[in-house]
Amino acid sequence: MPWTALRSWRQRVGGLPRRQRRLVVAAAVAGWLAATYGLLVALQAAVGDDPVDLLQPLGPLAGTLGGTTLGLRWQRRRTGGGDRQRQLGAALRSRRLPADADPAVWRPLLAGEQRALRRLLVTGSGALVLLVVLVVVLVATLAGDADLGHLAVGGGLVAAVVALLVGIGRHQQRRLADLVAQRPDDGPA
Repeated sequence: MPWTALRSWRQRVGGLPRRQRRLVVAAAVAGWLAATYGLLVALQAAVGDDPVDLLQPLGPLAGTLGGTTLGLRWQRRRTGGGDRQRQLGAALRSRRLPADADPAVWRPLLAGEQRALRRLLVTGSGALVLLVVLVVVLVATLAGDADLGHLAVGGGLVAAVVALLVGIGRHQQRRLADLVAQRPDDGPA
């Protein structure tokens, strides 16, 4: 149900002119950041005994926004721009290349996506193994400490998120392999 609402919102916003679309997206992001900030301040007030520091949540929010923005810009640049990124996304969702797919464009694009996804999966798997080893070492080191449960739960949650991302990457890899199998063939890649 929420995905349907998000898809319908994306379709409505996608039909707007570029400048208005950017304004609507910026307003939506600002709204989500304000709601997240309010939630973090409320959690800090509910959990902590110390006075609430209103500036403390701003650093993580700014870091998250900056990292996400840089990641999205890098992805858009890597795929050759916003239009090509939308075409690639639609092709991956439908598992079909566009009817007018130009081999000179799509062959390097799909090969680059495969390389980037392979690097991401190797990095994610390595991070998962490193995280599990780190949690085991910390649990063994801090066996008598009272914060052991928090450490185990936090490490488990981060490991679950990394494992979920690796699973999503593997699913994306299968979709990409379907597209590569369909690509127009006019010689070796």
